[in-house]
Amino acid sequence: MRTDEAFRELGISPDTPVAEVRRRYRRLVKELHPDTAGGVPLTEARRTARVARVVQAYRRICGDERSTVSAPGSPLEGSQRIFALGRIVLESADSARRLEAARELAASEKRTAALYLQQAIADRDPHVAAQAARGFLRCAGVRVEEDALNLFDQLPATRRVVLVQAVLSSGRDLPRLLACARADSDETVRSAASRFPVGRGRWSA
Repeated sequence: MRTDEAFRELGISPDTPVAEVRRRYRRLVKELHPDTAGGVPLTEARRTARVARVVQAYRRICGDERSTVSAPGSPLEGSQRIFALGRIVLESADSARRLEAARELAASEKRTAALYLQQAIADRDPHVAAQAARGFLRCAGVRVEEDALNLFDQLPATRRVVLVQAVLSSGRDLPRLLACARADSDETVRSAASRFPVGRGRWSA
């Protein structure tokens, strides 16, 4: 993203003071938070894409500031912390940091965290991908199966397997997702799904 595009994304001019840039960023983050009353009426996919653009724009203007993207364990609170962890899990070059961020996002059990975790299932590191899948199921809430189905077809076969395995380990009863997995074009996905007994809510080895 170019700098001029970043300013347009945040809806500010290039001569905006840094303090005002931060205020604008935080206001957009709050508006895009799915738990905020009266928030922007976007679908989950559009909300996730918009959040990613806002974060990218802020980084482009202000740089990779440690005060905004802190390592796991920093004192940031609430939604600010979730967004900071989301940046780490999606953007950090360090797989250990991504894994720790995925764990912390999962532990939050926040719907916002699920937006980042579902993207992180495609992570190149299988450990991060597996943790993200488990965390996504934990944080997605009552719409977990609908969200999982929407995500399933977008993932490569290796990560579809990861998502199915996360369902197995979680004990969640997601019959429509597992039906899709059993009919998948990839044999490894079908094999993973076959370990979940039809009509049973929990997997038994």
